[in-house]
Amino acid sequence: MEPDPQAGLEVETWVERARQGDKDAFGRLVHHFHHRLFGLLVQMVGNAADAEELEQQVWIKAWKRLRSFRGQSAFYTWLYRIGTFTAVDFLRRRKRRPESEWDPAIAYPEHHDVETAPSVASRPDREAERDDIQRRFHEVLETLSPTHRTALWMREVDSMSYEEIAAATGCRVGTVMSRLYYARQAVQEQMKDLL
Repeated sequence: MEPDPQAGLEVETWVERARQGDKDAFGRLVHHFHHRLFGLLVQMVGNAADAEELEQQVWIKAWKRLRSFRGQSAFYTWLYRIGTFTAVDFLRRRKRRPESEWDPAIAYPEHHDVETAPSVASRPDREAERDDIQRRFHEVLETLSPTHRTALWMREVDSMSYEEIAAATGCRVGTVMSRLYYARQAVQEQMKDLL
């Protein structure tokens, strides 16, 4: 899907106004990027409650550091970098596994709000197979390290370029490519009986 150039101009305008202290413009940025940032954090920490708390921390950090944003990368790349580091710090401090299961309806709310009518050609056996593949995929994602999971998420869900992922995670493009390669290999290996 082609990016909307108008949306990019709006974001630039909101960022510039927010840098000058306009809280309404910053609120527009929060609203615009909330789902993507929350999805990233849920995916990284595996717990919606922790992700909500971390998202608030990320937005507070972003507001405080906004004057240091120079526009050398896209705003969401800068924001995701703050989010990634905040989540990694949280994971380092956390000593036990999350209590709740990862729920794709929370990470992808825009995909679960609409009820879809079953296809005329839908068959229960195919639906069950698709559900098995989806369940297994989410189980496999949980086995990946946070850095591999994050790279895969940014590339496949958010359609970020290698350069944007590198900027957001603070590593080199080669490292991003390596993480994606190993993440994809692990997913393929663990799902080969279903594919």
